[in-house]
Amino acid sequence: MQAEDPRKVRLAYSAFSISFLNLFVARDAGLFKKYGVEPELVQMAGPLPVAALASGEIDYLTGYTTGIADAVSHQWPSR
Repeated sequence: MQAEDPRKVRLAYSAFSISFLNLFVARDAGLFKKYGVEPELVQMAGPLPVAALASGEIDYLTGYTTGIADAVSHQWPSR
């Protein structure tokens, strides 16, 4: 049986800080790979990540509760 190719995902975070350390630890420890995910960590700030999520440029974002609440209230499309 042949292993499936990892699913490539683009994950946005706002700053290289302790708040987002879990993403880097999981990546470096191989946890994403263990579950068949190949992450691309992308640093974005301001309103850009919510727009990137709505347009499909990124797959996930973290630490953007205000932006997500705004997107939901405006019923912006998502994947």
